[in-house]
Amino acid sequence: MINEIGETTEIFFGLLYGTLAVELLFAYVLPKVRKGGKTGRRERKSREFKSFVTLILSLYAIFFMDTFFMYFSYYSGFGELPFPLTYLGVVLTLGGIGFRLWAILTMGKFFSPVVTVLEDHRVVDSGPYVHVRHPAYSGSIIMLIGIATTSRSIFSLVLSLIVSLLVYNHRAKLEERLLVQELGDEYISYMHRVTKRFFPRII
Repeated sequence: MINEIGETTEIFFGLLYGTLAVELLFAYVLPKVRKGGKTGRRERKSREFKSFVTLILSLYAIFFMDTFFMYFSYYSGFGELPFPLTYLGVVLTLGGIGFRLWAILTMGKFFSPVVTVLEDHRVVDSGPYVHVRHPAYSGSIIMLIGIATTSRSIFSLVLSLIVSLLVYNHRAKLEERLLVQELGDEYISYMHRVTKRFFPRII
């Protein structure tokens, strides 16, 4: 039992810190150093910055819940998941990271951690954007579910799923509103072709 909680915490915190490092590099550092494109025509920075802050705070809340319930479920026995699911969590986390990076690289210069529209913005409908409108968010949701699974607590898993869906759905709505406003029929047509935000045939 001691070895199990030891291995669980090592895997959990290793994935957590590794995920944060990858996210910082690909989602925040590279977009700033990537050249090309100008800032948005009507960025509405204050509103979008608030949604960005909400996202960051929500992610920290999820990580705190995962950590708390990992220890709570282990020592209390309530909601504890079998140890082998830790490895499933690793697969989900790595898969989510990979899918998110694919979406970021496909979006190219149009990707930004803060919702905005560039002067020469256009609809990207290749790669993962063929199947869902917000694949970068899909990857994040899968990644967060994976990290929660490695905590081996059903409470972490359920709360991470609910909170991540609520937060990313809110952010996706803001993004779509701005894109419809700026790109008009081009993005509306894309929404009619690709009807789901995160997961094909589900949501």
